[in-house]
Amino acid sequence: MDTGRDLSDASTTTTALFLAAIGTYVVTVAIGILNGLDLVEFDHNTLMTHVHSGTLGWITLSVFAVCGWMFGAAAGPGQGRISGSGLWRGLAWLSVVSIPLYVLAFWTGNIEFRALTSLPVFAAIVGLFIWLLAASRTVRMTTPRLAVLAAVATLAIGGFFGTLIQVQLVLGRELVPIAGAGGGHVTAMAFGYLVLVGMAIVEWHLSPGADRLTRFGVAQVGALFVGSLLLTIGAVANIQALLSLNVIFQLLAVAIFIARMARPIATVPWLATGGARYVAASGVFVVIDIGLLAYLIVQFVSGAYGPMDEDISVLAIPPWLIFALDHAIFVGVMTNAIFGLLFALTRARATFWPWADHIVFVGTNAGLVGFVFGLATESVILKQAFSPIMGASILLGLFVCATRLVSLWRARGVEVANA
Repeated sequence: MDTGRDLSDASTTTTALFLAAIGTYVVTVAIGILNGLDLVEFDHNTLMTHVHSGTLGWITLSVFAVCGWMFGAAAGPGQGRISGSGLWRGLAWLSVVSIPLYVLAFWTGNIEFRALTSLPVFAAIVGLFIWLLAASRTVRMTTPRLAVLAAVATLAIGGFFGTLIQVQLVLGRELVPIAGAGGGHVTAMAFGYLVLVGMAIVEWHLSPGADRLTRFGVAQVGALFVGSLLLTIGAVANIQALLSLNVIFQLLAVAIFIARMARPIATVPWLATGGARYVAASGVFVVIDIGLLAYLIVQFVSGAYGPMDEDISVLAIPPWLIFALDHAIFVGVMTNAIFGLLFALTRARATFWPWADHIVFVGTNAGLVGFVFGLATESVILKQAFSPIMGASILLGLFVCATRLVSLWRARGVEVANA
Protein backbone atom coordinates (compact mmCIF):
# COMPACT_ATOMS: atom_id res chain seq x y z
CA MET A 1 0.00 0.00 0.00
CA ASP A 2 1.22 3.50 -0.90
CA THR A 3 2.10 5.44 2.26
CA GLY A 4 2.66 8.86 0.70
CA ARG A 5 0.70 12.05 1.31
CA ASP A 6 -2.93 11.97 0.22
CA LEU A 7 -3.35 14.40 -2.68
CA SER A 8 -6.86 15.15 -3.88
CA ASP A 9 -6.91 18.42 -5.83
CA ALA A 10 -7.68 18.38 -9.54
CA SER A 11 -8.68 22.02 -9.92
CA THR A 12 -8.61 23.65 -13.33
CA THR A 13 -5.44 25.61 -12.49
CA THR A 14 -3.38 22.71 -11.17
CA THR A 15 -4.64 20.48 -13.99
CA ALA A 16 -3.55 23.09 -16.54
CA LEU A 17 -0.13 23.40 -14.89
CA PHE A 18 0.51 19.67 -14.95
CA LEU A 19 -0.84 19.17 -18.49
CA ALA A 20 1.34 22.01 -19.77
CA ALA A 21 4.27 20.49 -17.89
CA ILE A 22 3.61 17.09 -19.45
CA GLY A 23 3.27 18.57 -22.93
CA THR A 24 6.57 20.44 -22.81
CA TYR A 25 8.37 17.46 -21.29
CA VAL A 26 7.44 15.35 -24.32
CA VAL A 27 9.70 17.69 -26.31
CA THR A 28 12.56 17.12 -23.85
CA VAL A 29 12.23 13.35 -23.95
CA ALA A 30 11.85 13.09 -27.73
CA ILE A 31 15.06 15.07 -28.28
CA GLY A 32 16.80 13.07 -25.56
CA ILE A 33 15.92 9.69 -27.12
CA LEU A 34 17.15 10.70 -30.57
CA ASN A 35 20.30 12.20 -29.10
CA GLY A 36 20.97 9.14 -26.93
CA LEU A 37 20.62 6.85 -29.95
CA ASP A 38 23.01 9.08 -31.93
CA LEU A 39 20.43 9.22 -34.72
CA VAL A 40 20.48 13.01 -35.00
CA GLU A 41 23.22 15.55 -34.34
CA PHE A 42 21.28 18.45 -32.91
CA ASP A 43 22.29 22.09 -33.17
CA HIS A 44 22.76 24.40 -30.19
CA ASN A 45 19.24 25.83 -30.40
CA THR A 46 17.63 22.38 -30.22
CA LEU A 47 19.81 21.34 -27.28
CA MET A 48 18.84 24.54 -25.45
CA THR A 49 15.19 23.70 -26.21
CA HIS A 50 15.81 20.27 -24.69
CA VAL A 51 17.22 21.80 -21.48
CA HIS A 52 14.66 24.57 -21.02
CA SER A 53 11.59 22.48 -21.87
CA GLY A 54 12.69 20.23 -19.01
CA THR A 55 13.78 22.81 -16.44
CA LEU A 56 11.06 25.38 -17.01
CA GLY A 57 8.33 23.39 -18.74
CA TRP A 58 8.28 20.09 -16.84
CA ILE A 59 9.78 21.13 -13.52
CA THR A 60 8.92 24.79 -12.89
CA LEU A 61 5.29 24.48 -14.04
CA SER A 62 4.96 21.58 -11.59
CA VAL A 63 6.61 23.67 -8.88
CA PHE A 64 3.90 26.31 -9.33
CA ALA A 65 1.35 23.61 -8.50
CA VAL A 66 3.37 22.42 -5.51
CA CYS A 67 3.54 25.99 -4.18
CA GLY A 68 -0.22 26.32 -4.48
CA TRP A 69 -0.73 23.08 -2.58
CA MET A 70 1.84 23.70 0.14
CA PHE A 71 0.82 27.27 0.87
CA GLY A 72 -2.93 26.76 0.65
CA ALA A 73 -3.81 28.57 -2.59
CA ALA A 74 -5.16 25.36 -4.16
CA ALA A 75 -7.58 22.98 -2.48
CA GLY A 76 -5.94 19.74 -1.47
CA PRO A 77 -3.24 18.85 1.03
CA GLY A 78 -2.64 22.42 2.25
CA GLN A 79 -4.43 24.06 5.18
CA GLY A 80 -7.29 25.39 3.11
CA ARG A 81 -7.61 28.43 0.89
CA ILE A 82 -5.79 31.58 1.97
CA SER A 83 -6.23 35.19 1.01
CA GLY A 84 -4.27 36.03 -2.12
CA SER A 85 -4.92 32.70 -3.81
CA GLY A 86 -6.25 34.62 -6.81
CA LEU A 87 -2.78 36.07 -7.37
CA TRP A 88 -1.28 32.59 -7.34
CA ARG A 89 -3.80 31.46 -9.96
CA GLY A 90 -2.99 34.48 -12.14
CA LEU A 91 0.74 33.79 -11.92
CA ALA A 92 0.13 30.10 -12.62
CA TRP A 93 -1.78 30.90 -15.82
CA LEU A 94 0.88 33.41 -16.86
CA SER A 95 3.47 30.63 -16.55
CA VAL A 96 1.26 28.16 -18.46
CA VAL A 97 1.18 30.56 -21.41
CA SER A 98 4.64 32.13 -21.27
CA ILE A 99 6.89 29.14 -20.53
CA PRO A 100 5.91 27.07 -23.62
CA LEU A 101 6.39 30.23 -25.73
CA TYR A 102 9.85 30.69 -24.24
CA VAL A 103 10.70 27.08 -25.06
CA LEU A 104 9.49 27.65 -28.63
CA ALA A 105 11.69 30.76 -28.83
CA PHE A 106 14.78 28.67 -28.06
CA TRP A 107 13.88 26.27 -30.85
CA THR A 108 13.54 29.08 -33.39
CA GLY A 109 16.94 30.54 -32.48
CA ASN A 110 15.48 34.04 -32.79
CA ILE A 111 17.31 36.17 -30.22
CA GLU A 112 14.65 38.91 -30.12
CA PHE A 113 11.88 36.33 -29.63
CA ARG A 114 13.84 34.73 -26.80
CA ALA A 115 14.46 38.04 -25.05
CA LEU A 116 10.82 39.09 -25.39
CA THR A 117 9.37 35.82 -24.09
CA SER A 118 11.91 35.64 -21.24
CA LEU A 119 10.34 38.72 -19.61
CA PRO A 120 6.88 37.30 -18.72
CA VAL A 121 8.53 34.06 -17.55
CA PHE A 122 10.81 36.01 -15.22
CA ALA A 123 7.85 38.13 -14.08
CA ALA A 124 5.89 34.98 -13.19
CA ILE A 125 8.84 33.59 -11.21
CA VAL A 126 9.44 36.83 -9.29
CA GLY A 127 5.70 37.15 -8.70
CA LEU A 128 5.62 33.61 -7.30
CA PHE A 129 8.44 34.42 -4.89
CA ILE A 130 6.70 37.59 -3.70
CA TRP A 131 3.45 35.67 -3.27
CA LEU A 132 5.23 32.99 -1.25
CA LEU A 133 6.72 35.64 1.04
CA ALA A 134 3.25 37.06 1.66
CA ALA A 135 1.62 33.63 2.03
CA SER A 136 4.27 32.52 4.53
CA ARG A 137 2.88 35.08 6.96
CA THR A 138 -0.56 33.44 6.92
CA VAL A 139 0.42 29.76 7.23
CA ARG A 140 2.52 27.88 9.73
CA MET A 141 6.07 27.55 8.47
CA THR A 142 7.31 23.99 8.05
CA THR A 143 10.57 22.56 6.77
CA PRO A 144 9.17 21.71 3.30
CA ARG A 145 7.65 25.20 3.01
CA LEU A 146 10.93 26.80 4.02
CA ALA A 147 12.75 24.68 1.42
CA VAL A 148 10.30 25.70 -1.30
CA LEU A 149 10.66 29.36 -0.35
CA ALA A 150 14.46 29.04 -0.58
CA ALA A 151 14.14 27.12 -3.85
CA VAL A 152 11.99 29.76 -5.53
CA ALA A 153 14.37 32.49 -4.29
CA THR A 154 17.20 30.58 -5.98
CA LEU A 155 15.02 30.12 -9.08
CA ALA A 156 14.52 33.89 -9.22
CA ILE A 157 18.30 34.42 -9.07
CA GLY A 158 18.87 31.90 -11.85
CA GLY A 159 16.02 33.42 -13.85
CA PHE A 160 17.56 36.87 -13.48
CA PHE A 161 20.83 35.74 -15.02
CA GLY A 162 19.02 33.82 -17.76
CA THR A 163 16.91 36.84 -18.68
CA LEU A 164 19.96 39.10 -18.48
CA ILE A 165 21.76 36.92 -21.03
CA GLN A 166 18.89 37.21 -23.51
CA VAL A 167 18.56 40.97 -23.07
CA GLN A 168 22.32 41.51 -23.39
CA LEU A 169 22.42 39.49 -26.61
CA VAL A 170 19.69 41.67 -28.11
CA LEU A 171 21.28 44.94 -26.98
CA GLY A 172 24.76 43.85 -27.94
CA ARG A 173 26.10 45.06 -24.60
CA GLU A 174 27.57 43.17 -21.64
CA LEU A 175 26.54 44.53 -18.26
CA VAL A 176 27.74 41.21 -16.85
CA PRO A 177 30.09 39.02 -18.92
CA ILE A 178 28.10 36.33 -20.73
CA ALA A 179 30.33 33.58 -19.35
CA GLY A 180 29.81 34.77 -15.77
CA ALA A 181 26.05 35.24 -16.23
CA GLY A 182 25.85 31.79 -17.80
CA GLY A 183 27.69 30.25 -14.86
CA GLY A 184 25.37 31.98 -12.41
CA HIS A 185 22.32 30.86 -14.36
CA VAL A 186 23.33 27.19 -14.58
CA THR A 187 24.53 26.81 -11.00
CA ALA A 188 21.49 28.51 -9.48
CA MET A 189 19.01 26.54 -11.57
CA ALA A 190 20.58 23.09 -11.55
CA PHE A 191 22.41 22.84 -8.23
CA GLY A 192 20.41 25.09 -5.93
CA TYR A 193 16.81 25.37 -7.06
CA LEU A 194 16.26 21.77 -8.13
CA VAL A 195 17.93 20.11 -5.13
CA LEU A 196 15.97 22.31 -2.70
CA VAL A 197 12.71 21.48 -4.46
CA GLY A 198 13.56 17.78 -4.52
CA MET A 199 14.30 17.73 -0.78
CA ALA A 200 11.08 19.65 -0.08
CA ILE A 201 8.87 17.23 -2.03
CA VAL A 202 10.51 14.16 -0.49
CA GLU A 203 9.96 15.39 3.06
CA TRP A 204 6.49 16.82 2.38
CA HIS A 205 5.29 13.58 0.82
CA LEU A 206 6.96 10.98 3.02
CA SER A 207 7.90 12.36 6.43
CA PRO A 208 5.45 12.12 9.36
CA GLY A 209 7.03 15.30 10.72
CA ALA A 210 6.55 17.34 7.55
CA ASP A 211 4.08 19.68 9.28
CA ARG A 212 6.73 21.00 11.67
CA LEU A 213 9.75 23.27 11.45
CA THR A 214 12.67 21.74 13.33
CA ARG A 215 16.16 23.03 14.05
CA PHE A 216 17.73 20.31 11.95
CA GLY A 217 15.28 21.10 9.15
CA VAL A 218 16.30 24.76 9.24
CA ALA A 219 19.98 23.76 9.28
CA GLN A 220 19.48 21.48 6.27
CA VAL A 221 17.65 24.08 4.18
CA GLY A 222 19.95 26.89 5.34
CA ALA A 223 23.13 24.98 4.50
CA LEU A 224 21.93 24.05 1.04
CA PHE A 225 20.65 27.57 0.31
CA VAL A 226 23.87 29.22 1.49
CA GLY A 227 25.92 26.64 -0.41
CA SER A 228 23.99 27.31 -3.61
CA LEU A 229 24.51 31.08 -3.21
CA LEU A 230 28.25 30.55 -2.71
CA LEU A 231 28.35 28.32 -5.79
CA THR A 232 26.48 30.88 -7.90
CA ILE A 233 28.60 33.82 -6.75
CA GLY A 234 31.75 31.77 -7.24
CA ALA A 235 30.66 30.85 -10.77
CA VAL A 236 29.78 34.44 -11.69
CA ALA A 237 32.96 35.97 -10.25
CA ASN A 238 35.24 32.93 -10.76
CA ILE A 239 36.21 32.83 -7.08
CA GLN A 240 37.77 29.44 -6.31
CA ALA A 241 37.43 29.79 -2.53
CA LEU A 242 33.63 30.09 -2.77
CA LEU A 243 33.41 26.99 -4.94
CA SER A 244 35.41 25.04 -2.37
CA LEU A 245 33.36 26.42 0.54
CA ASN A 246 30.15 25.38 -1.23
CA VAL A 247 31.20 21.73 -0.97
CA ILE A 248 31.22 21.95 2.84
CA PHE A 249 27.69 23.37 2.94
CA GLN A 250 26.39 20.89 0.35
CA LEU A 251 27.80 17.90 2.23
CA LEU A 252 26.44 19.23 5.55
CA ALA A 253 22.99 19.60 4.02
CA VAL A 254 22.96 16.11 2.54
CA ALA A 255 24.25 14.58 5.79
CA ILE A 256 21.35 16.14 7.71
CA PHE A 257 18.94 15.07 4.95
CA ILE A 258 20.13 11.46 5.21
CA ALA A 259 19.82 11.47 9.00
CA ARG A 260 16.29 12.91 8.84
CA MET A 261 14.89 11.06 5.82
CA ALA A 262 16.66 7.69 5.69
CA ARG A 263 13.96 5.90 7.68
CA PRO A 264 10.92 7.30 5.79
CA ILE A 265 12.61 6.46 2.48
CA ALA A 266 13.70 2.97 3.55
CA THR A 267 10.22 2.04 4.83
CA VAL A 268 8.42 2.98 1.62
CA PRO A 269 6.65 -0.05 0.03
CA TRP A 270 8.85 -0.24 -3.06
CA LEU A 271 6.71 -2.90 -4.75
CA ALA A 272 3.42 -1.01 -4.28
CA THR A 273 1.91 1.15 -7.00
CA GLY A 274 1.27 4.81 -6.34
CA GLY A 275 3.52 7.80 -5.83
CA ALA A 276 5.52 7.05 -2.67
CA ARG A 277 8.25 4.93 -4.27
CA TYR A 278 8.90 7.56 -6.94
CA VAL A 279 9.38 10.21 -4.26
CA ALA A 280 11.62 7.86 -2.28
CA ALA A 281 13.75 7.25 -5.38
CA SER A 282 13.97 11.02 -5.75
CA GLY A 283 15.44 11.21 -2.25
CA VAL A 284 18.06 8.61 -3.14
CA PHE A 285 19.10 10.57 -6.20
CA VAL A 286 19.37 13.78 -4.15
CA VAL A 287 22.26 12.12 -2.30
CA ILE A 288 23.81 10.81 -5.52
CA ASP A 289 23.56 14.22 -7.20
CA ILE A 290 25.22 16.13 -4.37
CA GLY A 291 27.95 13.47 -4.16
CA LEU A 292 28.68 13.83 -7.88
CA LEU A 293 28.63 17.63 -7.64
CA ALA A 294 31.04 17.64 -4.70
CA TYR A 295 33.39 15.33 -6.59
CA LEU A 296 33.26 17.56 -9.70
CA ILE A 297 33.97 20.75 -7.72
CA VAL A 298 36.88 19.21 -5.80
CA GLN A 299 38.42 18.00 -9.05
CA PHE A 300 37.76 21.34 -10.72
CA VAL A 301 39.36 23.55 -8.06
CA SER A 302 42.32 21.16 -7.73
CA GLY A 303 43.18 21.76 -11.38
CA ALA A 304 42.54 18.16 -12.42
CA TYR A 305 40.67 19.34 -15.51
CA GLY A 306 43.02 22.20 -16.40
CA PRO A 307 43.69 25.80 -15.27
CA MET A 308 40.59 27.45 -13.80
CA ASP A 309 41.11 30.61 -15.82
CA GLU A 310 40.58 28.74 -19.09
CA ASP A 311 37.30 28.62 -20.97
CA ILE A 312 35.29 25.80 -19.38
CA SER A 313 34.54 24.39 -22.83
CA VAL A 314 38.20 23.42 -23.29
CA LEU A 315 38.64 21.85 -19.85
CA ALA A 316 39.11 18.09 -19.66
CA ILE A 317 35.94 17.45 -17.65
CA PRO A 318 34.74 13.88 -18.43
CA PRO A 319 31.54 14.12 -20.51
CA TRP A 320 30.04 11.20 -18.62
CA LEU A 321 30.28 13.16 -15.35
CA ILE A 322 28.42 16.14 -16.81
CA PHE A 323 25.69 13.88 -18.22
CA ALA A 324 25.52 11.95 -14.95
CA LEU A 325 25.02 15.17 -13.00
CA ASP A 326 22.39 16.45 -15.45
CA HIS A 327 20.38 13.24 -15.47
CA ALA A 328 20.73 12.58 -11.75
CA ILE A 329 19.01 15.89 -10.99
CA PHE A 330 16.60 16.23 -13.92
CA VAL A 331 15.44 12.60 -14.14
CA GLY A 332 16.57 10.97 -10.91
CA VAL A 333 15.45 13.72 -8.54
CA MET A 334 12.82 15.81 -10.31
CA THR A 335 11.13 13.43 -12.75
CA ASN A 336 10.77 10.86 -9.99
CA ALA A 337 9.41 13.51 -7.61
CA ILE A 338 6.86 14.89 -10.09
CA PHE A 339 5.78 11.41 -11.19
CA GLY A 340 5.30 10.66 -7.49
CA LEU A 341 2.96 13.64 -7.13
CA LEU A 342 1.05 12.78 -10.31
CA PHE A 343 0.57 9.10 -9.49
CA ALA A 344 -0.55 10.04 -5.97
CA LEU A 345 -2.91 12.73 -7.30
CA THR A 346 -4.52 10.38 -9.84
CA ARG A 347 -4.73 7.37 -7.52
CA ALA A 348 -8.53 7.29 -7.89
CA ARG A 349 -8.08 6.69 -11.64
CA ALA A 350 -5.42 3.98 -11.26
CA THR A 351 -7.69 1.49 -13.05
CA PHE A 352 -6.57 3.02 -16.35
CA TRP A 353 -3.66 0.87 -17.54
CA PRO A 354 -2.70 -0.28 -14.03
CA TRP A 355 0.06 -2.46 -15.51
CA ALA A 356 1.89 0.70 -16.61
CA ASP A 357 2.76 1.79 -13.07
CA HIS A 358 5.51 -0.80 -12.60
CA ILE A 359 6.87 -0.39 -16.13
CA VAL A 360 7.22 3.37 -15.72
CA PHE A 361 8.97 3.14 -12.36
CA VAL A 362 11.38 0.33 -13.25
CA GLY A 363 12.02 1.51 -16.81
CA THR A 364 12.71 5.12 -15.85
CA ASN A 365 15.13 4.33 -13.05
CA ALA A 366 16.82 1.26 -14.52
CA GLY A 367 17.12 3.11 -17.82
CA LEU A 368 18.72 6.08 -16.07
CA VAL A 369 21.26 3.93 -14.21
CA GLY A 370 22.12 1.95 -17.35
CA PHE A 371 22.42 5.11 -19.45
CA VAL A 372 24.82 6.77 -16.98
CA PHE A 373 26.81 3.53 -16.62
CA GLY A 374 27.15 3.38 -20.38
CA LEU A 375 28.47 6.94 -20.41
CA ALA A 376 30.90 6.26 -17.56
CA THR A 377 32.32 3.17 -19.28
CA GLU A 378 32.22 4.84 -22.71
CA SER A 379 30.03 2.01 -23.95
CA VAL A 380 28.04 3.20 -26.97
CA ILE A 381 25.97 0.01 -26.94
CA LEU A 382 24.83 0.48 -23.32
CA LYS A 383 24.09 4.17 -23.88
CA GLN A 384 22.05 3.46 -26.99
CA ALA A 385 20.26 0.54 -25.33
CA PHE A 386 19.23 2.27 -22.11
CA SER A 387 18.45 5.73 -23.52
CA PRO A 388 15.25 4.58 -25.30
CA ILE A 389 14.28 2.42 -22.31
CA MET A 390 14.42 5.46 -20.04
CA GLY A 391 12.77 7.74 -22.60
CA ALA A 392 9.98 5.35 -23.58
CA SER A 393 9.18 4.65 -19.92
CA ILE A 394 8.93 8.37 -19.22
CA LEU A 395 6.69 8.91 -22.26
CA LEU A 396 4.44 6.06 -21.11
CA GLY A 397 4.23 7.64 -17.67
CA LEU A 398 3.38 11.04 -19.15
CA PHE A 399 0.56 9.56 -21.24
CA VAL A 400 -0.88 7.57 -18.34
CA CYS A 401 -0.71 10.50 -15.92
CA ALA A 402 -2.23 12.92 -18.43
CA THR A 403 -5.12 10.56 -19.19
CA ARG A 404 -5.82 9.89 -15.52
CA LEU A 405 -5.51 13.59 -14.67
CA VAL A 406 -8.02 14.68 -17.32
CA SER A 407 -10.43 11.97 -16.15
CA LEU A 408 -10.07 13.11 -12.54
CA TRP A 409 -10.59 16.77 -13.50
CA ARG A 410 -13.72 15.93 -15.50
CA ALA A 411 -15.13 13.90 -12.61
CA ARG A 412 -14.51 16.79 -10.26
CA GLY A 413 -16.34 19.12 -12.64
CA VAL A 414 -19.34 16.80 -12.67
CA GLU A 415 -19.36 16.67 -8.87
CA VAL A 416 -19.28 20.47 -8.64
CA ALA A 417 -22.06 20.79 -11.22
CA ASN A 418 -24.27 18.29 -9.36
CA ALA A 419 -23.60 19.79 -5.92
